[in-house]
Amino acid sequence: YMAKRGFQLGGEVQYLDHNYRGTSRAEYLPNDELEDRRRYAYNIQHQHILGRGASAALNLQGVSDDRYWEDMSSRLLQTSQTQLPKQLTLAYSPFTWLQTSTQVLHYQTLQPDPANPIVRPYFIEPQINIVGYKPNVLKTDLSLLGQYSRFTHPDKVSGDRFVLYPQMSLPIV
Repeated sequence: YMAKRGFQLGGEVQYLDHNYRGTSRAEYLPNDELEDRRRYAYNIQHQHILGRGASAALNLQGVSDDRYWEDMSSRLLQTSQTQLPKQLTLAYSPFTWLQTSTQVLHYQTLQPDPANPIVRPYFIEPQINIVGYKPNVLKTDLSLLGQYSRFTHPDKVSGDRFVLYPQMSLPIV
């Protein structure tokens, strides 16, 4: 109970298993008596091994309004946080020498001070990564780094980026 704001409910859950683990935190104030509205915050972190070389990760953070951390938290790390990620990552490694992943990343940008606006970052939707390394192929080592990213923004120009670094090396020992 907060004398000026009312009742707030908060909780944290942590879980762990052989194939997954995570932490979820949430706070909820059904009626902030100073602001006359409901307010909330959440943070969900989850990692999951899906099997056969596949895995997934989730990172979701959000608050009800731009001034939530300033009004409700006494921790400096939270009060200075202005970019809250919403991220999903899927990874797949079909072989020991090949790893692939894809992710989607958005942000909730908080604007606690209208006189000092925070610049909204680009969203990544999607980003696809590939990393390969195969040693001793006809006495050479082969490697590959590649990435495709699609950058979007509600107010700016969107764009794509494709990077590919194939490499062949001849180790002399």
